[in-house]
Amino acid sequence: MDLSNLTNPVLVGYGPGPQMDVKIKGSYVYGTDATNGVRIIDVSDPTTPAEVAYSKYPGWARRLDIADRYVYVANDSDGLVTLWYSPSVTATIPLSGGSLISPLDHTIYNFPANTFSDTVEVTHTSRYPYGLLLPEPDLKHINHVFDVSAKYSSSGQPAQPEPGKVYSITVEFDEDKLGSVMESTLSFYFWDGTHWQIEPSVVDTDLNTVTANPSYFSTWAILGKTNSLFIPVVLRSN
Repeated sequence: MDLSNLTNPVLVGYGPGPQMDVKIKGSYVYGTDATNGVRIIDVSDPTTPAEVAYSKYPGWARRLDIADRYVYVANDSDGLVTLWYSPSVTATIPLSGGSLISPLDHTIYNFPANTFSDTVEVTHTSRYPYGLLLPEPDLKHINHVFDVSAKYSSSGQPAQPEPGKVYSITVEFDEDKLGSVMESTLSFYFWDGTHWQIEPSVVDTDLNTVTANPSYFSTWAILGKTNSLFIPVVLRSN
C-alpha cells in the first residue's frame, strides 16, 4: 500500500497469502502462511511482488522472526522451526570493469577492465556452511561458504575470466565469532569437484578481511586452523 497520503491509501501490489505474520529485511518480506509454511517475497519493485523462496512443512506457521540469515518460525505442532535463507546477489559487469557486493555475508568482488570478453552478469550465492567435508581435521569454517558464477548478457552462456585475467574477492569476518580458529591462518579454499584446495590469500588483521585474486570461478569457503591442543591421557590402575 502507498501511504504517502494517509487519507487515501492506494494498493500498488499484491503477493501470495494469507500472511499471518510479516517481517521485512532489506527488499524482502518474510511471511507465515498458515498451513503453507513460510513465503519469502522480493518487493524491490513494490508494484510486482515476486515470490523467491517457499518452505512448507507439517503444522501451522504462526509467527516468525529474522536474525542474520536465519528465519525462526513458531509452529503449533512442531514447536520452533529454524530456516536458513540467503538470497543471491547479481551485478552487471561491463568491459570497463565493475564490482559486486553481497551485504549479508560481507563479500566484495572487484573486476578490472577487460576481465571478460563481453558484458556479463555475475552472481554470488551464499551456501549453508554446516556439514562441509573439510580437508584436514584441524580446519574449521567461519560461516563463509559461497558460489560465484557468470553468464554473458547477450547469449546467457556461462562465462569465466579471460585467460591471464584475475579479479579480487574480499570477505570481511567477525573476529568475535572466530571461536577456536586462529585469525592468521584464514584462507580461501576452492572446491575442485572432489576436494577443497587452498587458494593464496592475504589476511588483514586490522581490517578483519581475507582477500584472494583468482582467475576462475568456483565454490569458495573461508577456512582456518584451530588452536586446539590434544594431550594424550594414560590411565593407570592400582
